[in-house]
Amino acid sequence: PIKSIHVASGWAIHGVVFEREGGTIDGRLLENDKSDVAPDKFDTFWAQTASKHQHESLDLRANEWVVEVEGLNCPEGYLCYELEFTTNLGRTMKFQAGGPDGWRGSAFRFLAQPGNAICNINFAPGNYGRCEGIEEMGVGSN
Repeated sequence: PIKSIHVASGWAIHGVVFEREGGTIDGRLLENDKSDVAPDKFDTFWAQTASKHQHESLDLRANEWVVEVEGLNCPEGYLCYELEFTTNLGRTMKFQAGGPDGWRGSAFRFLAQPGNAICNINFAPGNYGRCEGIEEMGVGSN
């Protein structure tokens, strides 16, 4: 199951990481220059950027999973500007960057199919600042 979702932000959202029970991670992190951080360097990135970026987490409870994600894209090319997760229990958590208004892009919203949980977010390859969809898994395997 997904245990936590970690988000790194500054003027934009730089990182979204889904952590499963047992420590397996999936997601995407960007450096300030918008280059991708290799998945095996996520822990190092998190430690080194603690003073530069805001790090927040959504810790999921037992029998809780994410069913919806919505937010705002980022025309400046980072992952996005804003993310809000909604769980099957109706709990929501919003992560918002602190950049200028011009960094706020178009809205997006994705819902998991009934019986599924969101287990990753797909962002456009490169530096387009656009959320393109979600990855899902059956709730029994969440």
